[in-house]
Amino acid sequence: MPYPRKTTPDQDAEMCYLWDVFGMSVTKLGKRFNIHRAAAHRIVTRRFHRSMKNFILSTNGAIRAAIKFIDALPLKTAHGQHYEVVIRLHQKKANYEQQKRHFARMGWLAENLWVDGKLFSKDTWHEHWKRQILGYSELPNGEKIGLPSPNTAKEYAAFDNAIDQHLAEEYGVWVPEPGEAEYEQYARRSA
Repeated sequence: MPYPRKTTPDQDAEMCYLWDVFGMSVTKLGKRFNIHRAAAHRIVTRRFHRSMKNFILSTNGAIRAAIKFIDALPLKTAHGQHYEVVIRLHQKKANYEQQKRHFARMGWLAENLWVDGKLFSKDTWHEHWKRQILGYSELPNGEKIGLPSPNTAKEYAAFDNAIDQHLAEEYGVWVPEPGEAEYEQYARRSA
């Protein structure tokens, strides 16, 4: 028997409810809704991951929406799982423009800053600053790897400011800022 191409949003919601609350298998869901079990699995897992919501509590409406969402959740799923609510201060993630600026500046260093008669790639400079400013982890073979790049906009700005300070103190170098002709040339290359 051929399977239909798509299910309706109402069928998707019912499928997720049967899977989440009653623990119906994706094979049984596929038979019940006349779709392939892989399609049923995609629908319920996509919907389940969509149920992991983040609410930025900046207005009374957002607070009411969060409470309404929590109130609609069952206490326990059929799979024996419980839900977890975590409340923390919201932090803006580092944006594309910050990362683009950072790597354009690393590109400028790669082409202009000679250290002991050598030029280094922008990735090498990035790794160098991660190790020097953020710290590093030591691998079992003794190698050192820089800690992950900052995630928030505030952390990324502090990271770039620390790089500027180190460049000025250690190498006597100033890196062009956005809007300056030299910066624009390297920003286009790093994009």
